[in-house]
Amino acid sequence: MQWQPYFKLGIIHYMLYPKSMEGEVDLLSTIEEIALDPYFSVVEIAPVMDETQAKQIHKLAEATALRIIYSAQLLILREKLNLASLDKSVRLRSINRLKEAVDQAYAMEASNFVLMDGYHSNPPDNQSSQAKSHLIESLHEICAYAQSQGGMGVNLETYDRNIEKRCILGPTELAVEVLQQIKSDHCCLGLTLDLTHLALLGEDYDQALTKAMPILTHLHLGNCIRKKGTQLYGDTHPRFSVLDSDNDVHVLTRILRTLLEIGFVRKYNP
Repeated sequence: MQWQPYFKLGIIHYMLYPKSMEGEVDLLSTIEEIALDPYFSVVEIAPVMDETQAKQIHKLAEATALRIIYSAQLLILREKLNLASLDKSVRLRSINRLKEAVDQAYAMEASNFVLMDGYHSNPPDNQSSQAKSHLIESLHEICAYAQSQGGMGVNLETYDRNIEKRCILGPTELAVEVLQQIKSDHCCLGLTLDLTHLALLGEDYDQALTKAMPILTHLHLGNCIRKKGTQLYGDTHPRFSVLDSDNDVHVLTRILRTLLEIGFVRKYNP
């Protein structure tokens, strides 16, 4: 089956070129390589140096019909931002930095802005309700700001809870509950799931995708190893079918069938 009538296939630039995270590769030339690859029509890009570089990326993407998704997760991890923090000053700093990132994403004319709830945002159990309330408030503010600037979508991606990123979102069921409370006011908001993170959460893929379907807008097809003591344990995104990993061609085939069954991918509506 040809996928083009069903969905847009993209790739995460900084995963394909990991040295780009340290500024050791030419950003524009590597994005152009992706743009010229007939397999890909979407690229996810991490925050860049300044608005000039963002506009250069937009110009290249426009010339090659490449869709841009802005990936704010690296910014959040590097600066230890946390939208669910119990510390108000941390939340305000996080919100303000992400508003700046929204501005940069608009300079690229990105179609979507992807973020996570924060660095080690999962609090002790007795503080989870308070942290969730803070997260909802923070997301309301970021979505309102994004909508005031234009029509860019905002996507929250879930991560593991107790292995590496340690995020409050977290479990798919909780993420759907939280985002649905916000989406009623901000139609731009959607959910990004990643097979890697679902595995690290110990979730069943089919059940998670079905639960998420009402607000699911974006899916990462990744892999992970959950066997402790192995070199690639955790959120390292090894290749598919590597020894001791969760995902292979058979799993991907099942995932694509599930996506068709629940209506996430539909012919001529990618």
